[in-house]
Amino acid sequence: MLLTSGVCLVESESSRRTHVISRPNSNGSRDHGLFQINDRYWCNNSNKPGKDCNTTCAAIVCLQCEAKKLTRCQLVHELRKQKFPEDKLRDWVCLVESESSRRTHVISPPNSNGSRDHGLFQIYDGYWCNYSDVPELRTDDITKASNCAKKIYKRHGFDAWHGWIIKCKGKNLPVIRHC
Repeated sequence: MLLTSGVCLVESESSRRTHVISRPNSNGSRDHGLFQINDRYWCNNSNKPGKDCNTTCAAIVCLQCEAKKLTRCQLVHELRKQKFPEDKLRDWVCLVESESSRRTHVISPPNSNGSRDHGLFQIYDGYWCNYSDVPELRTDDITKASNCAKKIYKRHGFDAWHGWIIKCKGKNLPVIRHC
């Protein structure tokens, strides 16, 4: 009976996803990980363990369980598969390398307004996506993240990404011809 209840709890709280961080609750707290542990009482958002579980919230969110770090050529292959324009691939590779280091699971620290940036393209959850879609921006299947990134690019170009402005704009772009 206990196992059945635990499975039901995990299903309803996180849909069996270890990397889920909830949108802010009414008191500003968030719920983390498979069991959606609340950071107001149970875990600490700083780098120091704390609160009742004596752990950081990051420690209970298993990002590596569903994470992948792509090689540059794997990234190029994925971008081509997602039909990114060939003449902009070097810019996209530079953007992804500067924003997420080619890691699919990355979640930024909270921005000043509590929002975060997610996944390979570090897509801002305060504006660009429905909160229910956020976990899909951090999976190894980059289809939804790619579609969202293309939408952002269509409206604002690469200037929508701070990492691209600093590390890519007007600079030597990554070499991808061997991919």
